[in-house]
Amino acid sequence: MDIRERVEKARQFVADNLFVSRRQLAAVILLSLFIVAGSIILYRQSRPKIVESVKIKKATPVKSVVEKRIKVHVAGAVNTPGVYDLSAGLRVMDAIAMAGGQRSDANLDALNLAAKIRDEEKIMVPVKVGTASPNNITANTAATSLDGTEKVPLNTATAEQLQRLDGVGPVLARRIIAYRSSHHVFNSIIELRKVKGIGPKKYSGLKDQISLF
Repeated sequence: MDIRERVEKARQFVADNLFVSRRQLAAVILLSLFIVAGSIILYRQSRPKIVESVKIKKATPVKSVVEKRIKVHVAGAVNTPGVYDLSAGLRVMDAIAMAGGQRSDANLDALNLAAKIRDEEKIMVPVKVGTASPNNITANTAATSLDGTEKVPLNTATAEQLQRLDGVGPVLARRIIAYRSSHHVFNSIIELRKVKGIGPKKYSGLKDQISLF
């Protein structure tokens, strides 16, 4: 065997052994990766699961709704006048219905039927001018003052009629009507002093010129 053949065989031997070594190395690396991956999976599965505590909110107790009640005095031209226990928030028309409804001689136009009623309030339902009352007395016949002139009815007078009073102009007449509408009715002559612009002196000059109905 000459030198060339020996060199060729040596080269082939080295090449074959190096190829086998690379394959073995690749196999070892691949096997190692499988082992590492399997270990990680087993570790994760074997760990105890952490269960988060769930906070349970306490149910908010439902407050019982207590209906507010008020007492109202319904008088005048109704079928069953008296003091009635009603739910807060009702209106004048409801109070009149509770009192048996209006009589045939009732003048409902003098009232604000849509106004809300208040506790301890008196709702006076007036009768129509010229109608006979249950006592066969002509109701709402125009009252006269001491000097014989006709008195102006606070609860039914128009703005023009109110301006016949001494010292009452268009502005004050509108204030009187606005007060009457918001309070349903004047329950007394002296209540006129609650109207803005009517002080003790002006009231003193008006009280003998007016009546309720």
